[in-house]
Amino acid sequence: MGNLSRKARRCIQGMPYLRKELARRISIRTGKVLVAPTTYYVIFSGRCNLACPFCTIHTAVEPILPDEVMLRIVRQAAELSGSGFSISLSGGEPMIYPALYPALELAQKLGIDFGFTTNGLALTRANVQRVVAYNPFNINVSIESADAKINEALRPFPNGTKRSLDAVDWLSEEKERTGSRLSLIVKPTIMEQNYRSLPDLVRHFGKHSKVQINFQPYVGPREQPFWVKDLARLAEVFCGIAGAPAGRLFHYRQPADLRGIPGLHEQSSPPGQSQLPGFAGTQTQLRHWPALDVHLSQWRGAFL
Repeated sequence: MGNLSRKARRCIQGMPYLRKELARRISIRTGKVLVAPTTYYVIFSGRCNLACPFCTIHTAVEPILPDEVMLRIVRQAAELSGSGFSISLSGGEPMIYPALYPALELAQKLGIDFGFTTNGLALTRANVQRVVAYNPFNINVSIESADAKINEALRPFPNGTKRSLDAVDWLSEEKERTGSRLSLIVKPTIMEQNYRSLPDLVRHFGKHSKVQINFQPYVGPREQPFWVKDLARLAEVFCGIAGAPAGRLFHYRQPADLRGIPGLHEQSSPPGQSQLPGFAGTQTQLRHWPALDVHLSQWRGAFL
């Protein structure tokens, strides 16, 4: 009965999103604006407690979004979009942003789906309890590999891998303890240095874990060493995760070849799903890891 009740609540919570999606499609067909935004992406600053070699945003420490402006964004988003929308906060590292907790509190008060992306290093047990008490919409934790040597080469921080993995465990435990609606998502970036170890990251969380995994393409400059060199091997890795025949899901195109391909866009994950953004095509649920709800695209795109 409890599981049925939770599903019913999710259906009710999803209705405003469904109405907006229908209005969005009508807007596209008619050219008339019939829908308000459904997602607001807010970057408070590049300030971070890491200096990852594949990322440059940590160098952009100024300006920083003032606390009162962050809260005004939350209020005005509610005024504009009403219901059926979400706010996603990133940086930099939101856990070191003073306005995070007031924003979470205000979003909870206004009934807003509010989430953020973190490296998890500042998510102590006490901070996890404080964050989950506001019943956030989702928390994305950036981890590149379960292998500390690989992860900490990409995310340099002593014992950082254990701290981030512990944070995911504590979030999962607190979600279960409190009955929070929190969607907990691990977001690795696909790079030359880590893609071979990504199946181990999936295995780390287990077949029946409530943790989702959302694979992100590396989007840095072409001359950087983080681009995957052996695309055939990359296809094998992800087809292995998906349990699909090699070559079925992947067809590489250079970015210049993408012009004019309809439907190519980055898709944000609805509740209960994860996916590989930056590709066009139909989402295919993984057969071997159904409880993880990890999705790959049957795509005809490329890393953007």
